[in-house]
Amino acid sequence: MMQAFLLEAREWARGRMWVPRALLLLVCAWIFFRHLQDPMYGGIVKGLNLAIHEIGHVLFGFMGEFIGIAGGTILQLAAPVIAAWLFYKQGDFFAIAVALCWLGTSFFDVAVYAADARAGDLPLVGLGGGDPEHDWFIMLAETDLLNQDKMIGGIFRILGIVSFAVGLWFGGWLTRIAAATKKESSTSSSTTAY
Repeated sequence: MMQAFLLEAREWARGRMWVPRALLLLVCAWIFFRHLQDPMYGGIVKGLNLAIHEIGHVLFGFMGEFIGIAGGTILQLAAPVIAAWLFYKQGDFFAIAVALCWLGTSFFDVAVYAADARAGDLPLVGLGGGDPEHDWFIMLAETDLLNQDKMIGGIFRILGIVSFAVGLWFGGWLTRIAAATKKESSTSSSTTAY
C-alpha cells in the first residue's frame, strides 16, 4: 500500500513547479527548527491551532464533560489529518507533506499543554467568560495519570518531531523529483527544437 502511494506521488511530482514548493518547505523547516529550539514557540500556525482547539470543545461538548474537554485536543490533532486525507483525495501530494508539518505544530502545542498539567503555568484562554480550566489537568487527574504529565508531553513532542520529519522528507522528495523531471523535460524539448 505504501509502495503504491509513493509510486502515485512520484508520478504526480513529475514536471511540477518546484521552486515555490521548495520555498514553502524551507518555511516549514524553519518552523520545525524553532519548535525544537523553544517549546513555547508560537509561529504562524499557533492562532489557527488555538481556534481549532477551542472549536473542538464546542463540537464535542454534547458528548459529555470529559469528551468535551478532550475535544479541543482531538480536533486540533484531527484537523491536519483530515486535511491530509482531503489533499490525497484531491491528488495534491505536496499539500499532504505540508499537512504533516501542520500536524507536527499541533503535536508540539499539545506536548507543552500536557506537560504543564501539574504546574499550571501556561496562560489559558477559553470561549466562555471566567477562569478557563486546564484541559490536561482535568483529563490526567480523572484518569489517574497526572503524575505522568511530563512523560505524556514528551510523547507528544516525539510525535511532533516524527510528523515534521516525515512531512519534510516527503515534501523534499517530491520537490527533488519535480526539479529533476523539470530539467529533463526542458532539456529534451530544447534538444528536439534543434
